Amino acid sequence: MTTLAPQTVKCALCGQKTEIVAVASTNEFGSCDLDLRPPPMARDTLKHQVFRCSNCGFSSSDLTKSKKGDEASISCPEYLSIIEGDLPEVAKTFCCAAIIASRRNDLEPACFLWLGAAWVCDDQGDNENACHLRSHAAVALQGMLDVSKGNAEADDTTRLVLIDVLRRTRRFTEAAALCQKMCEQESGDFTAQLAAYQLSLVEAEDDQAHRVDELPKGAE
Repeated sequence: MTTLAPQTVKCALCGQKTEIVAVASTNEFGSCDLDLRPPPMARDTLKHQVFRCSNCGFSSSDLTKSKKGDEASISCPEYLSIIEGDLPEVAKTFCCAAIIASRRNDLEPACFLWLGAAWVCDDQGDNENACHLRSHAAVALQGMLDVSKGNAEADDTTRLVLIDVLRRTRRFTEAAALCQKMCEQESGDFTAQLAAYQLSLVEAEDDQAHRVDELPKGAE
């Protein structure tokens, strides 16, 4: 069950009060997708995860907090083009928050904000925009690997999500190379099994969503 909490919050940038409906609690039943999108009921809470100030357009999961440079971010051309564009409103909010996170160099939040925008488009059958937004997520994921401090488990998770993002954007050659490298380095463990499953999808040029529990029986 998902419990929602209506709130009035004050924007950290402009001071405007905005009415939001946030998630107070939720749960998950089933397997996540290969890009870590959660199962229901958490899966269906996207519009209650990130918010946009009704006055200045500041977007964040917490409108009451900002950082130095955020004022410049909400007036940059990329930000304004998103607001003026034709994406669904929830996807716009995710994109705007992703731009702010990217300009802060907060790569992991940026990645999942771009993915959140893509998931909104997935739900509306807008494959073209979903693919474009995943390309932004791929940049953030690669950036996370470039600045990694050597946490093997975290890096494996990042690589597996990157593989899925590349596959969903039909960048099959890049996805296959990363799958093969992971299979060679992680032979026998669950990470390698996930990479091998992704490789089978890549070789079939399958760009659709799949869940972790779709691994062939015995692989887990």
